[in-house]
Amino acid sequence: MVIGITGSIASGKTKVANYLKSLGYKVLSADEENTKVLHDPDVALEIKNKVSADVVVNGKVDKKLLGELVFNNPEALEKLTSITHPLIYFNLKAQIPSEGLTFIEVPLLIETNFIELVDKIMVIAIDLKTQIKRLRKRNQISEEEAKKLISLQMSSEEKAKYGNYVIDNSRCFYYTKKQIKKVLKEIGG
Repeated sequence: MVIGITGSIASGKTKVANYLKSLGYKVLSADEENTKVLHDPDVALEIKNKVSADVVVNGKVDKKLLGELVFNNPEALEKLTSITHPLIYFNLKAQIPSEGLTFIEVPLLIETNFIELVDKIMVIAIDLKTQIKRLRKRNQISEEEAKKLISLQMSSEEKAKYGNYVIDNSRCFYYTKKQIKKVLKEIGG
């Protein structure tokens, strides 16, 4: 069985994924695959030619510059994802074992075809006030910038509607772990 882990920005997806890894589960990450893809010289060249030459420095994709570009440019984001998403999808699919329980952390699971890779969905949910606070701290940004980043994605409430399992990560992580253990028991993991 493959369970997709998703949630809005700063909801704690990676923390949950790392916790599952610590319990011995196979956990794949779309973000880690994205980093690998962006380090590929062929991908860097394609991004330079199709998205923007400004984000490729010395033959390598500058993730900070790339993020700034696509943050305010939906057309550039669409071009970027048309390059990277098929590669990430293929790489993740190739790593899924034929048996056992595997988790895949994908921030945009519901919004993309990555949903085809999973049997069930675990949404990491968070209230807006806590989300803003965590995002500001993590990214060292203003409240307005945090709100803008959050507004660019599907809300936590909306994502929760798609979840087979919804984990509330608004409180301390001890509370989150209890919910995860309950889900693992339910699926026989």
